[in-house]
Amino acid sequence: MAKTGYVVSNGYVNINKMRELADRFKALFLKHCCDVEVVSTAEIYPVVQNDGSIDIKGLSRSDFILFWDKDVLLAQVLEKAGHRLYNSSKAIQICDNKIYTHNYLSGHNIKMPKTLPMPLVFEGSPYYNEKFLDTAEKEIGYPMIIKEAYGSFGKQVYLCNDRQQVNSLVKKLKYKPYLFQQFISESKGKDIRIFLVGGKVIASMLRENDKDFRANISIGGKMTAITPPDEYIDVAVKAADIIGLDYCGVDLLIGSGGPLLCEVNSNAHFKNIQLCSGIDVAEHFVKYIIGEAV
Repeated sequence: MAKTGYVVSNGYVNINKMRELADRFKALFLKHCCDVEVVSTAEIYPVVQNDGSIDIKGLSRSDFILFWDKDVLLAQVLEKAGHRLYNSSKAIQICDNKIYTHNYLSGHNIKMPKTLPMPLVFEGSPYYNEKFLDTAEKEIGYPMIIKEAYGSFGKQVYLCNDRQQVNSLVKKLKYKPYLFQQFISESKGKDIRIFLVGGKVIASMLRENDKDFRANISIGGKMTAITPPDEYIDVAVKAADIIGLDYCGVDLLIGSGGPLLCEVNSNAHFKNIQLCSGIDVAEHFVKYIIGEAV
């Protein structure tokens, strides 16, 4: 009997490439004889009834859900209702918040840039604290990275060279969660992204940008398919295992003493790595889900 499932995408992002990724997954599932439907988060209605039960409208019982979104609360409700999600709500939550990522992976002998989270600032309260910025300046030094906890494609990552730039940025970010982080000069404009499915490395690429401190392809970075050194692979595999990811892209900075974990992406886009390496990472993910789903 053919397996059935859903690809869940965000219903409030009107970007063609997001729809293309979801449609690509559907085509791959159909290729492997699975009955799959693409639904958006705007079409799923989780209703908690008076008796405390959860009624999910917009979805029928299925063998799996490929959750191609970051709506952690919806993912949690779907799991409560008995659905198996790839990735899990917990894994998505850890990866989506960059502060949470570093907190969660700390204590596991994984090297990462020195990181200091900005304390929680309630909206409407004073967001500027000279004393804490003194501490950030002392602990991190210059140049320093300031990174928003939530962001994609490198757009919410900033490089500050002095206190004036920090002050200006802090006033702009106000109540958003963000972190201060050590700038790894050896890795300026370059990093290594490793794609994993089921804890196994599928493909990797070196990203380089000679015009920006960020290596992201979306802001002008160039990509080259590579086989990373074993020490880089070990860090990526370990991080994915600790978080419990079925699929991810792990970004590693190239430090003078070896790899430093930068970010872990639970919804890493796969189009560029296929263009770069010829490896269809999405198909590996689909085949993994089919093999796992019961």
